[in-house]
Amino acid sequence: MNDISGGLSLADLFQATGLAPQELLVIRHTLKPDGLRTRADAMGPNLLPYVREQGIQNSKIPATPPRFWLNFLATTGRRARFIIAHENHGELLAERTEDRRFFDLRPTPVFAALSDRLVIEWTKDAVNWAKTGDQATSMTVVEISDPSSVPFP
Repeated sequence: MNDISGGLSLADLFQATGLAPQELLVIRHTLKPDGLRTRADAMGPNLLPYVREQGIQNSKIPATPPRFWLNFLATTGRRARFIIAHENHGELLAERTEDRRFFDLRPTPVFAALSDRLVIEWTKDAVNWAKTGDQATSMTVVEISDPSSVPFP
């Protein structure tokens, strides 16, 4: 997307990495008592078991999900901070239950330089917590922070 004002969107980042939007699923996680309870849960090893298990009925995840899953954590308002990307190696049919499906997700270096740095503005329909890459291209990049905190003098 050409924006002469210098504004960035996820489409710009997808293009810069050489990834086609069709290869991407963008997920916005929120903290809640029956899921990821704390930021540490979302940033640590609890995220993978949480995200690999998905419902079958009324799922926001497509029947055949894309290859890369970009995980964001909701912050304030509609903002969300990038956590980690996983590569989807397919559903593990042996683990499927009547109402749950499980995916073979593995960490990938996609967007790794932006982990805990990239903040985007989610679409107005925040209840739709998973978006295909095509649906996410217009999401605005709000911030790309320094890789580490700089102490105040």
